[in-house]
Amino acid sequence: MGSKRQDGASGFTLLEVMIALSILALVLTAVLRLHGQSLSLLERSSNEILAPSLAGEALSQVIRELPEPRSLRGSFESFPGFTWEAEVSRVEGLAGEGENSRLFRVHVRLLKNGVKHFSLETFHGGLP
Repeated sequence: MGSKRQDGASGFTLLEVMIALSILALVLTAVLRLHGQSLSLLERSSNEILAPSLAGEALSQVIRELPEPRSLRGSFESFPGFTWEAEVSRVEGLAGEGENSRLFRVHVRLLKNGVKHFSLETFHGGLP
């Protein structure tokens, strides 16, 4: 590269510049693609870490409302786009019968933009 011309001026030929720009374009394309993939992976992994915590927060809120079996809904002020739905039902035959039963099945679904993202189910209660 940098060969001398007949008139004594030194520099790069057009072919050398085009090859260098092609190599630069390939490298930049690969770097930008990796950067986009890493951002996508970062968002997905942060959502996977956040989901159990938010579902646990919703579960705590639902458990404070026991002993009324029902369906509940809510959202998170700090995390727009995330909402939750919960269903509470009595478990018959294990810890008492009928209205005296104090064992509840609590199922919490975490939704992100209206699509199910995470689910958590537990039993809560005590002896009568």
